[in-house]
Amino acid sequence: MASSKIVLFKGKKLSDGSRFVALRLTFDRKHKFVFIENIFENQWDAASKLVNRSHTHYKRINNTIKAKDALAADLILQYESGKSDLTPEKIINTLKDVKSSETFFDFFSDYVEEKFKKNQDHEATSLDGKGKNIWSFFYDKDFNGEFPNLERENEKSLFRKV
Repeated sequence: MASSKIVLFKGKKLSDGSRFVALRLTFDRKHKFVFIENIFENQWDAASKLVNRSHTHYKRINNTIKAKDALAADLILQYESGKSDLTPEKIINTLKDVKSSETFFDFFSDYVEEKFKKNQDHEATSLDGKGKNIWSFFYDKDFNGEFPNLERENEKSLFRKV
């Protein structure tokens, strides 16, 4: 069972006296917080779970709160249905806008493979050659130990998954 709720996080008070508006996510009775914005307690309406008009940017903050809450509810429904590969960590990273790290060569390899799948062989072959040149520039030269010397398994299909 998973749930989400908008709260004024009282666990930490910032040096100026403000507190965080947070989205509390509960997975298996364990809480995780996604912090949205910091405001003062007198600017928070606990009944409506929104920022009062006394804050200068209340509309922007309230729109962000509503958007994060709606996105969390949608992701939790997908998670509970079991039809997607979502995990609590993926949901939290999505709500925190954490991007997955992908190297240039991983991205380039996927791009070339898409070109081959779309039967754009001429462009894919050209890109594959350019990718090999970039690869050799980075990994075949010494560069004072900044780049590792990686072993290539198959020179012919460096970027094309065979």
